[in-house]
Amino acid sequence: LFKKKTNKTIVQYITDLRMKRAREYLEKSNLGMGDIAQNIGFNDAQYFSRVFKKHYGCSPSTFAKKGRTQASE
Repeated sequence: LFKKKTNKTIVQYITDLRMKRAREYLEKSNLGMGDIAQNIGFNDAQYFSRVFKKHYGCSPSTFAKKGRTQASE
């Protein structure tokens, strides 16, 4: 029923929410990867990094560097 309404499984939906929140943390804070991972519900920062890279196509650290570079321009 959930998949019919959203075209996503519950796990995919939750992962999307977590990745959006991680992106906000990376854009707006100076938290480390471990802190961000824990804040969004991952116990392992390396696993968080793999999921983030799969979701956005770049690592969280690369994403954060791009965001900070664009913000300072």
